[in-house]
Amino acid sequence: MRGDPALPEHLGYLSEQYFLDLLTWYHLVWLGNSLRQMPLVRRLLTQGHEFSAADRHELLYLMQHCMAGLIPRYRALADRGQVELSMTPYGHPIVPLLNDFANMRDAMPDAPAPDAPGYPGGAERARWHLQHGVEVFEHYFRRKPTGVWLSEGGVSEDALAQLDELKIAWTATGEGVWRGSCAKSGTPVDDTQFKRGLFSPTRIDSYKTRMFFRDDGLSDLIGFKYSDWHADDAVGDFIHHLENIAVALGKNANQHVVSIILDGENAWEYYP
Repeated sequence: MRGDPALPEHLGYLSEQYFLDLLTWYHLVWLGNSLRQMPLVRRLLTQGHEFSAADRHELLYLMQHCMAGLIPRYRALADRGQVELSMTPYGHPIVPLLNDFANMRDAMPDAPAPDAPGYPGGAERARWHLQHGVEVFEHYFRRKPTGVWLSEGGVSEDALAQLDELKIAWTATGEGVWRGSCAKSGTPVDDTQFKRGLFSPTRIDSYKTRMFFRDDGLSDLIGFKYSDWHADDAVGDFIHHLENIAVALGKNANQHVVSIILDGENAWEYYP
């Protein structure tokens, strides 16, 4: 490595072992809290440098073993009724855009659109991604999903119709979609301001698939803020927000749902 003409001059003094250690540390720093308690990982973290090929092989085996057990662990949790697992369309397509480019106008009326009437065979492709997602889910978890998180929370009436065809019980999307829908439908400003409808599971037309809407404020507190707080303070603040919502909803509060929806990469690594 040292003296390699392919390296920039200012990196030429770095040894091969330095880059091998850097490679090892790349994997170490991405390990979650539970794996960091494993004897091998604790030893490598303490060692800090001069990692051998055997060290890296052991580390990769540990990571492989962890990943191999992920689906069985999720399946066991679902079998015991401790969690409900949702599905995302296979391959993560933005279903409303596959169905019709015009769907983007509902959320972004001034954004530039592709110079084409639509994605070729888009609606059929969207149905395939949804159906195949269900099939893959059933293969690994031995049950049909009851809920679907459409990729990036992108939803439209035609996407909802496709979910209804598959007898999906629920889907969810962001608060921004709810606010945009309120504005287009002429919902009173007072109702939008106090977010009453945000917490009401919604059905559109004759579709049986229910729609839930993310509370952006509470979700972002968990995703971006509470990790810097003392746990007692964070829990107290969160409960305080929920109590305020319950008071605002009044005697019908128990008929509503506060949806906390998180992108895991923003939150989980900050919580043990």
